Amino acid sequence: MADELRSEEDQVDAIKRWWKSSGSSILVGAVLAGIAVFGWKYWQDHQERQAAEASSRYQQLIQLVSQNQTIDDQTRPKVNELIDTIEQKDGDTLYANLATLIQARLAVQDGSMDSARNILSGLIERNQDAYIERVARINLARLQLGEGAPKDALSTLSSLSDGPLSGYAEAIRGDAHQALGQDQQALKAYKAAQQHAQQSDLPIFGLQLKIDDLAPEETP
Repeated sequence: MADELRSEEDQVDAIKRWWKSSGSSILVGAVLAGIAVFGWKYWQDHQERQAAEASSRYQQLIQLVSQNQTIDDQTRPKVNELIDTIEQKDGDTLYANLATLIQARLAVQDGSMDSARNILSGLIERNQDAYIERVARINLARLQLGEGAPKDALSTLSSLSDGPLSGYAEAIRGDAHQALGQDQQALKAYKAAQQHAQQSDLPIFGLQLKIDDLAPEETP
């Protein structure tokens, strides 16, 4: 019996020693695991809140600019404030990129062509989103063409090949070539624009008239 009691005491002592040496680390490990789970959940909630706030800010911006063809002096400070907030808080998100495009559009409306050009050029240089870069290039090329710089417009569009919005890019190429007196290149670009427009179901108004104007007349 004494041997059995001694054996049980030895087991208890062994458990105590094990707990002293290992139990605390297990407890710490459990606590750290709990912190990790809590941290991940907090991060997910934080991300969701940020996304919701970013979406709300952008919706406010869209509402302001869509309600007014031209932004009046009372609305402009709020629009500028929203754009600045979106660019600062939402970083390189889609919302920030779209807000920058709106900023460029407003600069054009104000007649600040240099500012619009700089905004679009900066968006092209720093952007890693291929679609946003394409939109910015198309808008910059249209602006350059409107300023009487068709060669610059062609240079801006030179990196764009087949892809989203190719119809619009080709239409501007056509206008640039026509402005340079390059009718054959213009006709080729217009036809390419028409083909892309039909494939993407994005009609480009006035395109057929430009093609008809440049197409050689058929002999009877």
